[in-house]
Amino acid sequence: MNSTRYIIWITNLSFAAGLLLFFYTRPYVDLLPFLVLHRWLPVLPPIVPPLFLFAVTALWLWFRTKGKRLLFLAVIASFLPVLITLSAPILPEVLFDRQWFLITIVLFILSPIFITIASPLIRKLNVCRIALFILSAWLLSFSFMFFVFLLMSRANALPLSATFALVTGLSVLTYSLSGGKCGFTSKLLIMANVILFLAAIAQLFFTGNAKTSDDIEEPLRKAALITAGPYLQNMQKTSITILWETTTPLPGKVIVSPRKEALLSPEIEQGDSPAEGQCITVESPSVTIHEVTINNLAENTPYYYRVVSNGVGLEIGSFRTAYEGSEPFDFVVYGDSQEMFDWAEYLVRNRHKEVCNSILTNSPQAQFVVHVGDMTFLGNEHERWIREFFGRAGELIRNTVVWPVIGNHELNASWYFDYFSLPNADEHYYSFDYGNSRFIVLAVEGYAVGHEYGPPTRTPMEPGSPQYEWLKKTLENSQDKTWRFVFFHQSPFASGIEGGYTPASKIFEPLFEQYHVNAVFSGHDHLHEVSIKDNIVYIVTGGGGGPVFSLQPDLRHNPYSCYFKATWHHCNVHIADDGFEIKAIDLKGRVFHSVKVIGNYSPNITLQE
Repeated sequence: MNSTRYIIWITNLSFAAGLLLFFYTRPYVDLLPFLVLHRWLPVLPPIVPPLFLFAVTALWLWFRTKGKRLLFLAVIASFLPVLITLSAPILPEVLFDRQWFLITIVLFILSPIFITIASPLIRKLNVCRIALFILSAWLLSFSFMFFVFLLMSRANALPLSATFALVTGLSVLTYSLSGGKCGFTSKLLIMANVILFLAAIAQLFFTGNAKTSDDIEEPLRKAALITAGPYLQNMQKTSITILWETTTPLPGKVIVSPRKEALLSPEIEQGDSPAEGQCITVESPSVTIHEVTINNLAENTPYYYRVVSNGVGLEIGSFRTAYEGSEPFDFVVYGDSQEMFDWAEYLVRNRHKEVCNSILTNSPQAQFVVHVGDMTFLGNEHERWIREFFGRAGELIRNTVVWPVIGNHELNASWYFDYFSLPNADEHYYSFDYGNSRFIVLAVEGYAVGHEYGPPTRTPMEPGSPQYEWLKKTLENSQDKTWRFVFFHQSPFASGIEGGYTPASKIFEPLFEQYHVNAVFSGHDHLHEVSIKDNIVYIVTGGGGGPVFSLQPDLRHNPYSCYFKATWHHCNVHIADDGFEIKAIDLKGRVFHSVKVIGNYSPNITLQE
């Protein structure tokens, strides 16, 4: 008797250890950080936790079924699809496959039938109850698969908690229909889930009510007939461009001054140059998309501006002109802020607004922002631009220049080129200087031509193409700069679902190495990843608000990966004369990873989690 109890304790502890080890593995440790901190234990090969969990579960079930082979095999068959579903994010390169998906579905369908045949208790039930048991088990299986999908997608609280409550309720119902007795634990579990579900509903009513500056300014915007902006573009040492869009063609104007109080005075003193401390007014003709360039500004100087539209003066914005020199500065990079299908918002809410707020709160010293593409889900739809980009980034872009990168979801549509003012005749690619650095933006849109969410034509980048020759010349002329940074949408090295774009690595990488590019920033995959090859840091920063999906990295096509995490975030880059540091910051303001580069041509690169 004592030996049997001893064996039961060992099997229970082994099963608990298997569960702990399994959920310690990424991505579960990122989704469930309250379980165990990732750095406390060594990182194991992804295949180990699922195999260990299967082994200890088989041992545990053998004793639970008291050695009845048929029942044991039936229960194991029902556990296998659960393990496969849970393991898919850990082993995506193996289990994210149509064949494994079909196997999982078949096992989920057959497992309650196997248990019915193997269990004497269930066989004693009447036919109607057996049918209800099988139906309940099927509903449980598919609800469980959907719950895991929502968990990996970091779904909204309401659908996630509702699905979890459904899984729990169906578990209790299935167990009851099989002849089991629902005790105190089952009732307590159901009560806890009801409370969780009600808390998620309450969250809908008690969050998001705080007014932002955008909300406060909304009556002014409506009176001014503004649909987008005002926002800043094309920041140079002595000039900047200010844009806004109106519902109908209207004349407008921009007033600029180095003194904020001058824009509040009813009597605005006019001058020839804002650099002299006076106000300057630049008129805009009667158009819908207004583009006004302010010239004769002083280098590295703060200014204030106010747009007047339809006779209404909007909220005052601010900016600082660029400069050339070794003074330290910060900038921000993020991307992939687009929504998905309209119905998907009910499951996974877009977090672009929260990312913008995080930038304003946690990177207030940033001199500018680079968005690495996919600003809207469908770039040929005007309404999506207004809702997904301008509506959510309004406060950020009013006071900070956002340099855009064209992605696949922009669809090479005219709205992209209408909304942005960039320093090159072909606005697919361009460059600008700031401080001691050169910033180069390229067009690597991602996805093949003709894809539903890809451009109708891809910008040529092969040797001899205008983009390639322009890049080569730009890099040649940047050797007097301390640092060189490159931005394009789909990374040459990536371990996410989308993966790296091989042509970009074959065509551009030799130029990057020859002309000593220091870092390359991309998006496309909705995650944060750091790869290092030949002293060049490659960053994927696609957590700008679009849906993320937590997985283990697929390293088959990216042996250079050093860090990988799927979460909403932005990157803050601090530039100094002797090096730079890239910090990945999540929505709670936590720096969850950093890369520090000291030295230029043979840099010392250190990573910290």
